[in-house]
Amino acid sequence: MTKYELDYNLRHHMSEEPWAEYKRLTVVANKPPWSELPATRVLYITGGVLTAFLLVAIGIAIGNSTDGGGSALPWMVAFNVMLFLTLLVPLFTVFRETRVARERALAQRDALARTVELKSPGVRRSYDYEDPMPHYPVTGKYNPSLYMARGGPATAQWLRDTGYGDWETYEANKPD
Repeated sequence: MTKYELDYNLRHHMSEEPWAEYKRLTVVANKPPWSELPATRVLYITGGVLTAFLLVAIGIAIGNSTDGGGSALPWMVAFNVMLFLTLLVPLFTVFRETRVARERALAQRDALARTVELKSPGVRRSYDYEDPMPHYPVTGKYNPSLYMARGGPATAQWLRDTGYGDWETYEANKPD
């Protein structure tokens, strides 16, 4: 199973709501919570309630028995069958429903990332193996101290606004 990670390059181009949705979809794509598996949840709850009902019926049958509990035998068999059905039936549903929830979350996550990439030309995604490092407009490669020394996000925004794109282009073409 593939573990999906957050793309922090997109964080700088998303507002709070899309970023929170992107994080939620990443969690769902990795391991869907119970809230994303409604059919499985319903099967477990229904089976648990029916099993508890049969347990109460066993108690009543044993309490009212005049033959030493022999009248509770059918209820005990029914209880054991229901207990195993409660455990096994949702097991088949959970695998199917988990796969569907993961695929749906992954598709929504990728669509959200594509909309952000289309809106902001500053995000450069490279899937080419020749250029595995992301490009940072102020420092080229990731270097937090150099990034902050050169002005950080304000400089990156200024470079985008003036049309230079990155610091190297600015240095090569700046007016003297």
